[in-house]
Amino acid sequence: MLAGVTAAEAQGIPSSTVGAAVGISSYDLSGTGTQSILALRATRLVAGRWLLGDLNIASFRPTLQSGRAVTYIFPEVQLQVQSPTVFSPYAGAGVGLGYASGVGVASSGTITASAAVGARYYGLPNGLALGAELRVRGIGTGFSGSMADGMIGLTWSLR
Repeated sequence: MLAGVTAAEAQGIPSSTVGAAVGISSYDLSGTGTQSILALRATRLVAGRWLLGDLNIASFRPTLQSGRAVTYIFPEVQLQVQSPTVFSPYAGAGVGLGYASGVGVASSGTITASAAVGARYYGLPNGLALGAELRVRGIGTGFSGSMADGMIGLTWSLR
């Protein structure tokens, strides 16, 4: 694995990154709508230059049908397959949990499944990378809730 990480870094692909992304989420929970969403992310090469582990913690605060604003937090892990180039399209799939809190809503821990497609550009100076992603998420048993997030973000290399 160390040889893969060294070769990846030589081509401008960092072995680890941290960053943040912002975007819009279209949701179908207890009501439907769109709302801004924020995510904190970390990635790590796990095999060669093409397989990444991704840790994503996303949060948004929609107003549901009941009129209550509810804060949702979604910690997730994904495995992502990427093109090992400075411009790196990727696809991934993973699992996570969904937590909801707000007035009249008990915190919950619901299983989620997610899939993502996107691209990262590692060619920015100072170890920065720009990314864009579409992530869809099924929430709960039989996917009783769903979300589609369109996001852009900036990451920093931890070489």
